[in-house]
Amino acid sequence: MGYHKTMLMALRKSSWRGRVRDGSDTLSHTLQIKVWPTDMDVFMHMTNTRYFDVMQISADLLMSQKGIQGILKRENLRLKQVYSDLDVYSMLKLFQTYTLETAVAGADDGTLAISHTFNRGKRVNGRGLLLFSVSAPETEGEPVHRNRFLPAHVPPLPDSCRAWINQERLNPPITS
Repeated sequence: MGYHKTMLMALRKSSWRGRVRDGSDTLSHTLQIKVWPTDMDVFMHMTNTRYFDVMQISADLLMSQKGIQGILKRENLRLKQVYSDLDVYSMLKLFQTYTLETAVAGADDGTLAISHTFNRGKRVNGRGLLLFSVSAPETEGEPVHRNRFLPAHVPPLPDSCRAWINQERLNPPITS
């Protein structure tokens, strides 16, 4: 059984049961998720930690669905999350259903950016970004060519992501 199916089965059997419904597109996908009491903080809004958890799960599902995980494994490449960012415009509340649109935002040699958009109806509730580095154990320190780890053509890395990589932003990337 593939990683994607295993992940979806685990989500459906866990506390995520009944919350996840997936669809697919090119190098993007959409999940429809419901906010449950375990996602809430004391102010009855979805916690920031849950936003990051959902973004990570969605990125894992996207990479599994679109074959990126398989390519990484076959090519013996390491994927490491080096940065995550989130801007929430309006908080999600208890039992609200929202959609999370996840897409590969861009890639350069050795770097992959995955963007997330949280929507409630036609309203955007927030946007997030996960930034990954891709490395090969045999050539540590050298960037891996993007065609080696991506199954399809994707746009180059956005300038804002390059700024995060170069630590030109207020919140520098995670280094450890």
